[in-house]
Amino acid sequence: MVAGHLLKYVHFKNDWEGDSLTLTFLRDLEKREIDFLICRKNVPLFAVECKTSDKILSPQIKYFSERTDIPVFYQVHMGSNHIEIKEHRSFIIPFSKFCEKLGL
Repeated sequence: MVAGHLLKYVHFKNDWEGDSLTLTFLRDLEKREIDFLICRKNVPLFAVECKTSDKILSPQIKYFSERTDIPVFYQVHMGSNHIEIKEHRSFIIPFSKFCEKLGL
């Protein structure tokens, strides 16, 4: 569901607003992975990790937030908690609020 919405978001931004966004993922040599990465002209805008947990930040987000300059990380879930974790530039955010934030 998240993948479909992100793909629609990228297509809308590119087709209607003339942007040049891409949807990809992030993985290192040790197989740590972030599910989705949105980039503009190969510069990361934000990363999205899908989890069932709505209380504990994903270890992958912690890892990549310490080693990359990606401005924002979202951990999207189906629960109700909305938590900002400033030291990791991240949000644990319900899917509905995530869609609102992106204007979906």
